Amino acid sequence: MTHQVVAVHEVKKDGPSMPYTYRDVYFVTTPGNTEADVKACALAFGHDMTSETQFTRCHAFLSEHSARMQMDVSKSIRCEAAHSEQTPYMDAQKVEVIIERVTPCDIG
Repeated sequence: MTHQVVAVHEVKKDGPSMPYTYRDVYFVTTPGNTEADVKACALAFGHDMTSETQFTRCHAFLSEHSARMQMDVSKSIRCEAAHSEQTPYMDAQKVEVIIERVTPCDIG
């Protein structure tokens, strides 16, 4: 992956039956390449199978400032241009990319 990675966070949560972890990757993308960039992120930071391994969620932003706003201010702010979703037993090559239809927080 050749894009600017803003942050990688390892997150631990308590699930209904057991604790689980996932990795959040925040990076800067370019308009027009967002879907391909999110898939490349999933391959670069993800695992092959997620039955008992860590999930990876890639979050694409149009600027470093937008990424930091979403990380630092509140999870309720939606600055990302797109993100990946990976379910149990899903190969990192087949992640689903969700393109957000919201106005970016900024472009600078």
